[in-house]
Amino acid sequence: MMGKQKEKISVKIDWIVDETGKGGIEVVMNLSDFESSGTSIRRKIRNFKKKYLEAVEKAKKIEKKARTKSKGVSTTERWQACKILADFNTNFTNEFEIKNYKEAFSRDFNLPLRSVRTYIDFGTYFKENEVLDIVPYSIYAEFTFVINELTRKGIFDQEKKQLLKLAKEGNLPKRNEYRKHLRTVTKDSSKTQ
Repeated sequence: MMGKQKEKISVKIDWIVDETGKGGIEVVMNLSDFESSGTSIRRKIRNFKKKYLEAVEKAKKIEKKARTKSKGVSTTERWQACKILADFNTNFTNEFEIKNYKEAFSRDFNLPLRSVRTYIDFGTYFKENEVLDIVPYSIYAEFTFVINELTRKGIFDQEKKQLLKLAKEGNLPKRNEYRKHLRTVTKDSSKTQ
């Protein structure tokens, strides 16, 4: 007998203003989902909201602390903030389907909407020992923009190793040159297959 696959709880992370004019983050779900989930859903939603707020605050604190330094946010510090958001996203994907996670992270972490996926991917696909401060975050961002294409072509690990090798040897290309390189390797299927 096959077990029934557990359905994910569909939620939105919204900003709601109450009758007194105070605003705050609330986790919202369909009434039918709420009623069909039983009483344990309240505890799960409270825990989800608590963990979300903790993740956003931790990530904000790292970036704020880093910005107070004269040099700004290092790549390592940026990765630490990204990793917190990525881990939150990963930890809740089995149980919750966050309908508006990009919009919520954008709003609550003060990120441009198009940067949310890049942040999460940077925290997801790079390990701490693969994050070098000599590599500007913008180079890592270029890499994360094409992660899906690199993976599809089977050259993700190869390109990541190449990037780190170039950085360690002091031969890191400028951002525009690196972008051109990535476009070339992701479009040229005859050489990679």
